[in-house]
Amino acid sequence: ANLVMGSSVALAKAALIATRYSAVRLQGGGSPEIPVLDYQQQQFGLLRHVAASYALFFLGEEMRESYAELKRQIADGAMGGARGKELLAWMHASTAGLKAMVTGVTADGIEACRKLCGGHGYSSASALPALMADYVASCTLEGTEEILSVQTGKHLIRSLARAAKGLSIAGPFEYITAFKTLAADRALARTASEFLAPDLLQRALRNRAIFLISRAAQAVQAESKRDPKTTTSTGGSNPLERCGVALSRAARA
Repeated sequence: ANLVMGSSVALAKAALIATRYSAVRLQGGGSPEIPVLDYQQQQFGLLRHVAASYALFFLGEEMRESYAELKRQIADGAMGGARGKELLAWMHASTAGLKAMVTGVTADGIEACRKLCGGHGYSSASALPALMADYVASCTLEGTEEILSVQTGKHLIRSLARAAKGLSIAGPFEYITAFKTLAADRALARTASEFLAPDLLQRALRNRAIFLISRAAQAVQAESKRDPKTTTSTGGSNPLERCGVALSRAARA
């Protein structure tokens, strides 16, 4: 949770610097020249990182609340048995996946904001080079995306297996239970505004995630039948490890 909150602050700093610069930097547009912030392409480049910093902030708040609730349950002795193991598993899977995703989004966002400031963004006076140098280590420390996303992917296909058996799924992965109706789910939108409806976008992202989780599960199953134990030239000593790319794609979805 603290990493996510810290990432939101770092990205917000970069977006703020780049936005303020864009508001005063004049370029083209005739006489007098206009701020580069008036150009649509500059707005597109900046505003998505402003939005991402807000999204990371609220995500960090949500993770803090979830972690505090987990600690309360542990203190109350409510973590025994299978339910307790499932709660710990989803917390590990969530934090591993978020660490991988959030650090990548933030590092890429800071670098994008630096580029949007042109040559001035490369200057130490902008503070962006130092901000990038200070933050980018977070992408490596405590595990890289290549490792952590696979851990999340493993939990996702296990959750899919639980859902197929009619068992409950803890935490934010409950959406996986919708896999039974995935094939019949169709978007009824016809206009641009209808396609931008939040509920439809949420369903689309959910269905895409379930589809990729299912693909990863099928890949693991096929690999298990082909070579259940032996290490192959492609790397990995078990089927899960040999399907790392598919698991990582499922985690990112």
